[in-house]
Amino acid sequence: MSAIAPFLRLDHDPYLVVSNGRLFWIQNAYTTNAYFPYAEPAPGLDLNYIRNSVKVVVDAYNGTVDFYLIDSRDPIAATYQRVLPSLFKPFTAMPPDLRTHVRYPEDLFLIQARLYQAYHMEAADVFYNREDLWQFPRQPGGDGISTMSPYYIIMRLPGEPQAEFFLMLPWFRATATT
Repeated sequence: MSAIAPFLRLDHDPYLVVSNGRLFWIQNAYTTNAYFPYAEPAPGLDLNYIRNSVKVVVDAYNGTVDFYLIDSRDPIAATYQRVLPSLFKPFTAMPPDLRTHVRYPEDLFLIQARLYQAYHMEAADVFYNREDLWQFPRQPGGDGISTMSPYYIIMRLPGEPQAEFFLMLPWFRATATT
């Protein structure tokens, strides 16, 4: 897919789904920019703007690739669509059974979680002094201790009638040491 649309950044984790007895790969694709006006740079990345405006569906049997534009308000995706009108299909053109398999992407979630470590603070002095930074939990890994990655679960929220598919990452509050 990067050969077809090298201007899109792909999520690290495409996933396989079954729809009407056929196998399809769904790949989240991002529009990104490093110089978007008035935007905060993402820590450790060469971007300050990212949107998951495109879903790519690949038929596992014949290799057909379809790009679906899910956020037409994204200015970068809208520009790509004007330049390459035959590449992108509207999200409503995606078969309804495939639409039920669309999920929130891990890479975007992790970028947002890193930013939220500090931006959850509401008091200016607490934010300025970084007094209430949240931390990702650590877990035993192959080479010692590693940071926990986001993971998908199925659960029912209180007051909701049925279980749903969620992407989750626990947090803990870092405490100041004296």
